Amino acid sequence: MNQIDTYAPLFDATETRAVLVDAPPAAVLGAAERVDVASTVVQAIEALGLGDRLALAPAPLAAGRREHVYGMAWRVDGGPAERVHPQQLRAFDRPGYVKVLWDVRVEAGSETGTLLSTTTRVVSTDAESRERLESAWGVFGPV
Repeated sequence: MNQIDTYAPLFDATETRAVLVDAPPAAVLGAAERVDVASTVVQAIEALGLGDRLALAPAPLAAGRREHVYGMAWRVDGGPAERVHPQQLRAFDRPGYVKVLWDVRVEAGSETGTLLSTTTRVVSTDAESRERLESAWGVFGPV
């Protein structure tokens, strides 16, 4: 069981990507920690004029030797978002929101490599948010 399963055992959409890296697991995870994914996501949301809908900017939720989990929450039904603390994200279920959780995992691969993977899971807090997510997934899914 991966740590992301604790935060999003049930989800509306998911995507996993993996690549073999010619470096030891600790080095790969250390390099992944230094990538500032959060600023890119926040800049994209703000560029769309939707910054006030961000309930939780991308934030670390859990860190381990082989996996790190991150999360964010966004209000999809308009209006300013209720702020969510990272520790509350797992249980947060107020209608009108979408939670995005992703992990970065490393596993020893071949003799000299490491399998680096990331899984993204999107969780809607209600049926209307799920419908909005499904209609927008073609645009936001690849992001």
